[in-house]
Amino acid sequence: MISPELEGCVRRFGHTGCAARLYAQLLCASLGTAEGELERMEAKLAEQYDQAAIDFRGITPEQVETAAVRYYAPMLCPEKSPKIRQLFAPS
Repeated sequence: MISPELEGCVRRFGHTGCAARLYAQLLCASLGTAEGELERMEAKLAEQYDQAAIDFRGITPEQVETAAVRYYAPMLCPEKSPKIRQLFAPS
């Protein structure tokens, strides 16, 4: 059974936006999470991508990452957003 959020995700946010939003949810949930739990979360993200029927043709990982870090994470978890941005900041 697909959740209503996943079912309408692509229609509402587009393929890139949906992928970025789901990735941002993972980032928000993963800060402070044990490494073994991260593997489970990554598997869940892959499953969500499949269920949302995201077509990744023409979408780069950088596009998804940038949208997740700069746009969706501040909306979904504003208190964690600065730390997420810091993790992805070029060194």
